[in-house]
Amino acid sequence: MVFIKRVTLLCIVALCSFNIYAQSKNDEPRYLINVSKVKVKGFGNTHSELSLVNSRAAYFGGLSGAFLLNYKYYVGAYSYSISSVSQWDDIYSQGYHPVNNPSAPLYTNSRLCFNHGGLMLGYVHNYSNLWHPSIELKLGTGKVSLVDMDFNITDFDSHHSDRVGEVSPELGLEVNLTRWFKIKFGAGYRFVFGVDNAEYVNKDGLNKRLFSSNQFSSPYAAIGFYFGSFGPRTNEK
Repeated sequence: MVFIKRVTLLCIVALCSFNIYAQSKNDEPRYLINVSKVKVKGFGNTHSELSLVNSRAAYFGGLSGAFLLNYKYYVGAYSYSISSVSQWDDIYSQGYHPVNNPSAPLYTNSRLCFNHGGLMLGYVHNYSNLWHPSIELKLGTGKVSLVDMDFNITDFDSHHSDRVGEVSPELGLEVNLTRWFKIKFGAGYRFVFGVDNAEYVNKDGLNKRLFSSNQFSSPYAAIGFYFGSFGPRTNEK
């Protein structure tokens, strides 16, 4: 019993001595990810985009917002909607023929609606320079539909709707106007996929694809106005 007590006492003394030594070496806890070295900021922006839809010039407008990490990397969400008017062909019923089986069209005076939104990822290179490049990738989903030009654009007015997917890689050139405001000029390509194979009958009695990926996939030019925190204050480390 005396031997066991002595061994126990020696173990306690050794453990306490090791604990004191370890604390004297480093009092700060250690973590796998040191978030104390990550500066988390944020920004919001408005953006405009000029591209082609159905082989016609199309204007898009939208909003986005993101978390900015160390002023270099960002992750957020975006949304775009077509603003320009693109009129669509009149749609006739199946079996229509202008000579053999004439009839009034089912849908007339229709315009195209196209909106998409989703995840936005990006990297800003040399953010402290007045002019600096950036890379961005947008991954989203959206909806293509037709609406009557005489009605408000709502889900209740839309017809021939189709859900689609969208991927847009983009290269940009940014200019810092102030610490909290910058402008970005970008160019990219919008890939649209997942378009269904629905058809419609046109005024000549021919069956045509209602929508196709080629109608919406297009190169684009963009400009964005960014508001947020894009660099440390003069007294920040």
